[in-house]
Amino acid sequence: PGNGRKLYIPFSTPLQYSGSSNLLIQDYQYDPAWPPAVIRFKAADLGGPSIRTLSALDYYALDPNVGPGTFYNGLTSIPLTTFVIDPIIDFSELSGVVYTSGGTPISGATVEVGGTALSVQTNANGEYSFTPLPFGNYNVTASYIGYNDSTEVVTLSSPNDTNDFYLEERYNGQISATVFGDNAPTVPLQNVSVTAVGYSTNNGLTNSLGNIVLTNIYGVSNYQVTFSMYGYYDTTIYTTLSYSNVNLGNIILRQEKISPWDVNVEVGLSDVRVTWKDPLKGAKVKLQNDNDILSLSFTNSPNENVWLGNVFNITDTTTITDVEIMTDIYNNAIDSVTIDIFNAADDQLLASSKPFLIYADSLHKIDVPNIVVYESVYIMLHWQNNPLSTNALGVDYSDTLAPNTAVIKYPGTPTEYFSTFLGGNAPNMSFLIRAHTLDGGNNFTNNEVLSYNVYRGLASEFPDISNWEMINTSPVAAVTEVDEEYALQNPSEQYRFAVETIYANGTSEVTFSNVIDGTSLGLDELNDNLNVTVFPVPSSDEVSVQIRNDKYSEGKIVITDVAGKVIDVVTLNKQLGGLHVNIPVTYYANGVYLFNIELEDKIIIKKIIVKHL
Repeated sequence: PGNGRKLYIPFSTPLQYSGSSNLLIQDYQYDPAWPPAVIRFKAADLGGPSIRTLSALDYYALDPNVGPGTFYNGLTSIPLTTFVIDPIIDFSELSGVVYTSGGTPISGATVEVGGTALSVQTNANGEYSFTPLPFGNYNVTASYIGYNDSTEVVTLSSPNDTNDFYLEERYNGQISATVFGDNAPTVPLQNVSVTAVGYSTNNGLTNSLGNIVLTNIYGVSNYQVTFSMYGYYDTTIYTTLSYSNVNLGNIILRQEKISPWDVNVEVGLSDVRVTWKDPLKGAKVKLQNDNDILSLSFTNSPNENVWLGNVFNITDTTTITDVEIMTDIYNNAIDSVTIDIFNAADDQLLASSKPFLIYADSLHKIDVPNIVVYESVYIMLHWQNNPLSTNALGVDYSDTLAPNTAVIKYPGTPTEYFSTFLGGNAPNMSFLIRAHTLDGGNNFTNNEVLSYNVYRGLASEFPDISNWEMINTSPVAAVTEVDEEYALQNPSEQYRFAVETIYANGTSEVTFSNVIDGTSLGLDELNDNLNVTVFPVPSSDEVSVQIRNDKYSEGKIVITDVAGKVIDVVTLNKQLGGLHVNIPVTYYANGVYLFNIELEDKIIIKKIIVKHL
């Protein structure tokens, strides 16, 4: 940056060139880390019709053999590039041996020439050699795991130069710890994965006493020690190994209250059955279409109502728990946006996140309602009512053979592929949006015995369950629960169920089921002004039926099960003010029954639940 700055780029091997042909100088970034390097050339326009410089917005697509086209810029100016030419260059072949401090040759040691990409490995006798290098002074470093690096200034001034290295052995120690979970802080955790990363990388599993001892940990060096176990948040400890072993003491992992997954509702003849899968028998999976490379980014125009995201091809049942997005480094406006999930088959909205602020150069992890999906979905970032262009969502088109999953949507129009929307020769691309899901797994866990709560409520209230009814009277120990009172729900409504896990120190976020219609058993009575009363419901011993209307002098009740089988026929008795009968149900099996109340000019149908405690 700035004027007058110069960048000197040495060739690792001098380039010998003769002749009158033009030279092509190409600056190409080979899979750079973000942010990529940006080179600006001072240029001079020499005129003439020929294109002298090619540049590309997509630096991966820059091809000197292809003329300007989509994403290309063709310029008649040329970069001001100076070549340092030495017509007479002398070369030296550098060789030597790498030893321990005691004089033992080291096989497999690395010898590098500083400021270059030149690197060689020693052979079985500890010997190394480089291809000829120009005369001069070089910083040459020898290294080997378990030994301190050795760097020497080597002067090359003859056809053959020799330099030997003697490496001092590092202190070889260990890191130890004992691991517990905060849900049971006195019970050691077995099979916790422990990884130490620093000068060397070592890993292992805790034993039945929760103990771990990592050996071959070399000092003096800093280490990052990470403890991981499914069902707990990763815990990372930073430590330094000097000239003695390190004991990290007791490590307490914070439990991650994982939700049930793949919640499903099956409608039977007389009830509905809610099933789900044990969270400790699952695995966290990331659905990712991109290659984790930020090629470019896009954002909204002021006040634009638009969605950008990816299609995720779902081929089996899965549970989406949250979404992550990556934004570009450039600072735009910080404003509220949401994550929306659509069914790809019909563009129907399935779930939305709460509004969140979008920041630049950030990896956002956004919670969404835990939903079960059975087919492909669009997961998209939604801008609306944003007066300014916000921080931009990254997109990756670094690999032309990568899947093309980026999509765009406007209100009232079908979702379409972003490459189609851009037109021309737009490449395959995927936005930096990923979905986190719960699926089947085979993880080490603490084997905690779990129980669950199950809720039922109107689908129109999703995802707010504050008014929903808990259908279990005590924690559910199995991974299934029957809702025997579902037949009492309104047949014109739609319902959902939600299941939460009960842990020793709290409950999880709920996971929602599929949507189901009100029970087909919901044959609402045609009682007009008859004032028909049936109580109690549910019942375990006796049901009272009353019709408070003097119009009728007689009637009967035909009692059937849901399959239509007649269970009993009962006569309604005339009383002052109407008809009445008490019906014993002590010997009825648990379930739903239909009371077909037959009067002189109509039939009234009532649903009854028998539930013996």
